[in-house]
Amino acid sequence: MDWMGNGVLAFLAAVGIAALVWLVTGVLLRRRPPEVPAVLVLPACGGAEALEGWVRALLEVRAQLGRSAEIAVVDCGLTAEGARRVQLLAQRFDKIMVLDRGELDRIIE
Repeated sequence: MDWMGNGVLAFLAAVGIAALVWLVTGVLLRRRPPEVPAVLVLPACGGAEALEGWVRALLEVRAQLGRSAEIAVVDCGLTAEGARRVQLLAQRFDKIMVLDRGELDRIIE
């Protein structure tokens, strides 16, 4: 019975070593996808009540595109409260720029 226990132990050790080699090789050979140069455009109007949720969703998308992607919030008729919210979000999160419609037209051309 002792030889059977040693055989099981040797098998489990071999499987553990193989799994460890597999994981280390995967980490070393996995290449990071190249960053995509992108600007994510988010129109904002009114009081911009749902804007923070949209910005957080775009931050998740930006993580997939790469850290160089920027978020552009376009003023499409914001109230004073909405403009204040946009400025607070731009201060809290990095790579968020606030544009008016004219600036967006110039960027797209």
